[in-house]
Amino acid sequence: MNQLSQYPQGTFGREYATYMQANQLKPLNISPELEDVAKRNLFALRYLVTHDIFHVLLDFDTTYAGEIGVLAFAATQNYSKSL
Repeated sequence: MNQLSQYPQGTFGREYATYMQANQLKPLNISPELEDVAKRNLFALRYLVTHDIFHVLLDFDTTYAGEIGVLAFAATQNYSKSL
C-alpha cells in the first residue's frame, strides 16, 4: 500500500491505496492452510480478490447501498449463476 500511495493522484494504484487506508483494509492474503479451500471455491476467491477493486473502479462507498452496488455489478458480470 505504501508503494501504491506514491503513484500520482487519480491513478488506480493511488486511489486503491487511499480507499484501503481510509477503510482500514488490507489486501487479501491467503494463508498456506487455506490454499486448498481457496482452490475449491474459485468463485468466492475471485469475488474476494476483486471486491475492493470494484469499490474503487465504480466509486461505491462501503455503505449498504455501496455494497449492494458492487454486488449488482458482479451479478451483471455473470460471476456466478448463484448471484
